[in-house]
Order: sequence, then C-alpha cells, then structure tokens
Amino acid sequence: MKRAHRPDLDVEFRLAIRRAFAQLRSNDAVAVYLQRDVPAEQVMPMSIIVSVRRAPEGRSLDGEVAAMFREGGAQFLRDDRAIVRMEADRALEGLDRGIRTKQIAYVIAVPGSARTRALQFTTAVPHPAGADDDAMRMVDEMVALSDVIVSTFAWERP
Repeated sequence: MKRAHRPDLDVEFRLAIRRAFAQLRSNDAVAVYLQRDVPAEQVMPMSIIVSVRRAPEGRSLDGEVAAMFREGGAQFLRDDRAIVRMEADRALEGLDRGIRTKQIAYVIAVPGSARTRALQFTTAVPHPAGADDDAMRMVDEMVALSDVIVSTFAWERP
C-alpha cells in the first residue's frame, strides 16, 4: 500500500491485522490455514482458523450448540453427526469499505471431554457487497471447498 502511495490504507491495514491477531489470541486460536507461495492472481480469498471452545465450568457446550441449530440454522456436516456446521454472511469488521464475509463455523466435540471442549473451525470468505452472480458462484465454490476440507477431519489416538 505504501507503493501505491496510500500510507493511510497501509496504517489502517496494519491496525486491522493487529486487531485480528489479538482476537485470535483471545479466542484460543491454535491454527490458521491460508494460501501461501502462490502468484497473486491465483490467491483465493479464504482462510480457516481453528480455535478451542470451552464451556463454562461444570457445564457442557450442549446449550450453545442447540442455540446454533435453533437461532443460526446450523446443520450437521456429515451423516455421522460429528461436525456441526453453521453459515452466516456479515459485514467485514474493521476494513469495511463495502466488503462482506461469508463465515462458516464448524464445531467438533473433543472426545472424552463430556462435550465441555470442542474445536471450532471458522472459514472466512470475503467478497464485495453486492457482488455479481459470477463472484457469488466463486464464493459458493470456496464454501464447498471449506466443507470438503473440514469433512476430512478425524481424531487420531496418539
């Protein structure tokens, strides 16, 4: 952004990145997946963040998951019902400028935790507000790719 002679955007971008990483730390993020080492014209605007969800002491995550179904239209990703999937489309926080993001949250209970802990995979696919049909088809394809990636998740015994 400095090369484009827009130091204002450079500062805004850096602040947004700092806020994003602070939020990752506060949300117990354990992994971030995004494309690397590809030419700029081949970059897909998609990321997947994995974080640990913990229930309040002495309770399970059942109430939160039930609310995902009741209020957020959640569904199971696979027939084995091990992965809960919820999708939303919202305005991008921070660097708004007419950008929205398709967010897909996947919740997977940690075995042996009595559903007090879970991994949450959160996929974000940014897109322009009011994007045309072709752009939205590409967003839908990235959402399908996210579903395929997360559907391959399986716990392994150490």
